[in-house]
Amino acid sequence: MGLLFICLGKDGDGSQRIVISRFPADEGVVAEKTTDKLTVHFVEQVFLKSSFSYKAATYVWKGKPNQLWTGHVVDKQINHGNKAVADYWIVDFLHSEMQTNAAMGTKRLANALKSAISATTDIEIKSQITSAAHLAKNLPQKAMTIAEFCGSFQLSEATTAAVLSKVDPPRLVHEKFRFDAAEFARHIAYKQIELDNGAVISAPAEKFEQCFVNTKRKDSHTFTTTGHIVDERLKTTK
Repeated sequence: MGLLFICLGKDGDGSQRIVISRFPADEGVVAEKTTDKLTVHFVEQVFLKSSFSYKAATYVWKGKPNQLWTGHVVDKQINHGNKAVADYWIVDFLHSEMQTNAAMGTKRLANALKSAISATTDIEIKSQITSAAHLAKNLPQKAMTIAEFCGSFQLSEATTAAVLSKVDPPRLVHEKFRFDAAEFARHIAYKQIELDNGAVISAPAEKFEQCFVNTKRKDSHTFTTTGHIVDERLKTTK
């Protein structure tokens, strides 16, 4: 249960604005005093105007043809940790989406990871990025920033800096978007390893560990695999 306020109006510049506020139902206490006793009982579904327990959204439309309403939301009911706004409040209730949509934000993240791994010669950074890309398919479809993506896999400072430096444009590092695992897989489909003997091995990113058995002896790696030959190619590039 909740009490919902919807306010419609115009700003000074003529822009149209919608403000939505939702206060949750609470439980109140009523005390009735008589000459010889105090009677106390509880009342359900009491609505209290509180600065610590509400959800709100505001939308603005400048009046231009084919312009989308832009908005801002807050969720004081769950403002803790990394989750600032309940997913249902944005998507299900308000029927809205992040300004950077899922496909655009996920593609930007994938491109930053690929650019970072191509630009560095640090094997540890490369390994952390490929591990994060492999595990990304298990992430829930929730709102996050590219910086939060790095934090969710506890990437080192050097690896995080390498990824964030490849976000284009840089101001979008902290832009929220809804992560889409299927879209991510379309942009990072294969994992490839190059050895110092010139060999290059490649497989679908999500199945690389199942395709190759990696045996490590000191600094040397031996990769083995078994399968039927279905195609052979000669290429001018890797």
